[in-house]
Amino acid sequence: MQQHHSKGETMTNVIMYIDPANGIMYDCLNHSGNETVCTIMSTLTNVLVEAAERAGKDPTVYMPGHVRIDLPPGTNAEETFRTVQAVIQQAAEQHPEHIRIY
Repeated sequence: MQQHHSKGETMTNVIMYIDPANGIMYDCLNHSGNETVCTIMSTLTNVLVEAAERAGKDPTVYMPGHVRIDLPPGTNAEETFRTVQAVIQQAAEQHPEHIRIY
C-alpha cells in the first residue's frame, strides 16, 4: 500500500499492536522520502529487530522498506515495544504527512 503525496513522496505506514492475549505485531512498510523520518523509523525498527532476536524470533523482511515482527504472548520484549510505540506515535504527530499509523 503506497500513499503518494503531491510532492511525489511516499508515506511510511505502521501497524503495531501489543496484546497480552495475542502477542506483539509490528509491520512497517515504505520509505517516506523524508530523510529525518527515514532515520527515525530505521533506528526504531532496528531496536525492535534486536528485541525480537533477543526473544528468539527473527523478523520477516519482505523487501527493503517492509519489515514485520510477530512475537507470541509472554515475550520479554513488551516494554521495548511499548517505548518504541510511544516514540513512533510522537514522530507521527510531528510528521503527519510522512507517517501513518493504523
